[in-house]
Amino acid sequence: MNPGLRLSNVALLGLAQAMGDFSPPDSANLVFWGRADSVAGNDGDAIGSFTDLSGKGNHATASTTHRPTLKKNIVNTSHSVLRFDGTGNDMLWPDLFGGATSGEVFIVLKAAAEPSGSNKHSLWYLAQAGGVGEAAHPFTNSLLFEHFGSSAQVAAFTKPSTSAAFHLYGVETSANKMVIRWNGDIIWGQNKITTTGFPSAPRLSRNNGASAVWDGDIAEILIYKTVLSAANKKLVQDYLAARYGLTAADPSAVITPASYASGFSGWWKADQIGGLNDGDAVASWSDQSGNGRTLTQATGSLKPIYKTNIFNGLPVVRFDGVDDYLGLAASHNLAGVTFMAVFKQNTGFDNARIFAENGDNQTKVRRGGANAMNFYAGSGTEVVSGTGWNYPTLDTLKFYVWRRNADNTITFFQNGVERDTPGSTTNTTYPFNKIGVVFGGDMCELCYWSTQLNDYDIAKLYYQYFRDKWGLP
Repeated sequence: MNPGLRLSNVALLGLAQAMGDFSPPDSANLVFWGRADSVAGNDGDAIGSFTDLSGKGNHATASTTHRPTLKKNIVNTSHSVLRFDGTGNDMLWPDLFGGATSGEVFIVLKAAAEPSGSNKHSLWYLAQAGGVGEAAHPFTNSLLFEHFGSSAQVAAFTKPSTSAAFHLYGVETSANKMVIRWNGDIIWGQNKITTTGFPSAPRLSRNNGASAVWDGDIAEILIYKTVLSAANKKLVQDYLAARYGLTAADPSAVITPASYASGFSGWWKADQIGGLNDGDAVASWSDQSGNGRTLTQATGSLKPIYKTNIFNGLPVVRFDGVDDYLGLAASHNLAGVTFMAVFKQNTGFDNARIFAENGDNQTKVRRGGANAMNFYAGSGTEVVSGTGWNYPTLDTLKFYVWRRNADNTITFFQNGVERDTPGSTTNTTYPFNKIGVVFGGDMCELCYWSTQLNDYDIAKLYYQYFRDKWGLP
C-alpha cells in the first residue's frame, strides 16, 4: 500500500452500513443504483430487469435472449451478483444523464478471466458518442480501456491487481478531465478529453453496435450525473468496501511528495521561501525533503527573482533565461531517478534545463526544442519526446515528470499520467547539481527521487496534491 493513504473501510460506520442499508449521498444526482441482492429471483434465474434503487425508475432491462443470470452467495460469502456470460448477455438503460456533461460511476465487479477471452471484454456503453472505442475490462492483453463520458477512448493502461477478483472500480469525467480509481486509489488520469457527455441509450455489457460483450460478475453499481466531492466519494466507497469485503483508499487522504519516502532526495517549494518581497533576488532556496540540499546562488547578477501572487495566489522563482541558476553545494549522483517539476516556461529558450549538472556531457532534463522534452544521461543519445507530444504550449503552467525506468527507458509525464516513452539510455548514474540553466520562466515546485515512482504514485501526486495547489488543469 502506498504511504500517505489511509484505509477507510474498516471503520465502524462502514461495518454498520454493510449490516444494514445505505442512503447514497447527493441523491438528486444519483441516476442509477443497481444492487444484485435486490433483484428478485432464485439462484440461476435469467434476469430481465436490473432494478434501479435510486427512485428515478431507470431500470436496466434485457430481452429474453440477452438476460444475465442471478447467482446467490458469491461475493463476501452472502451477496449476489448478476453474471454476464461473455456471449450474448447485455442490458439497456433509458437516458440516464439528460444532457449532463459530467458524471461518476462506482461498480463492484469481477471479470471471469484475466486476460479477457476474445470478444468478452466490453463493460458498457457510456461514451459521449457512438463511434468511441470500447471500455474493455480487461482487454485480451490484460490492459484496461475506458470511455466513460468521453469523446475518445482512453488508451490502454495497466492496473494494480487482477480484474478476475472482486474489486471496486470508479471513473469520474468532467470538463476536459477523466480520473480512474481502483479500490478507491487513483490509477489513471487524462486531461485531453475534447468533448464530454453521455449517450441517450446507454448499455451495460456491450458497446454501441459492437459484438463484444462482457464476461464476469457485477454486484452493485451507482451512477451519478455529477462528480462527487471527496467526502461523498468516501461515503460511497466506504459502503461498497464494507459490504463486499474489499479495501478502499480514502479519496480525501492528504499526500505530498514526502509521502513517498523511498529515495526522496530534494524538494523545493516557492511558497516556502520566507523573508522576501516581490522582486527580491533569491540567494537561497531551502530543501523541504529533510536532506539539507539547499539551492544557493552567491553572485548577484546570476540570482533569479522572487515574484508573489503569480499562480493560484502563490509565489514563483523567476529565471531570466540568460545566466540565472541555483545550485547545490555538491553534486548528487543518482543511481535511479524520478525528476518532477511544476513550471511555466516563456517562449524561446531552447535547451533550457530544469534539472542539470555541469557541462553538456552530464545529466540534464530540459526543453529541447519547439516540440520536445529531453532527458540526457551524460553519455549516449539524448532521449527526446515523440513528435506532437503535448509539451510545446509555452506560457502555460504544467506539471512534468521525467523517469528513468528499471529497463533504462525514459518516460515523460505531463499533468498526471499523459506520457511518452520514446527511447532508452545505457547510463546508470545521473549527477545533478543545478536548476534553471538557460531557463526563462517561472518555477513553482520541484522535487526528485533516486528511485522510480510508479505510474499510480505520479497520478496521485498530480490529482491529490499539485493540481489543486497550483491551479493546474
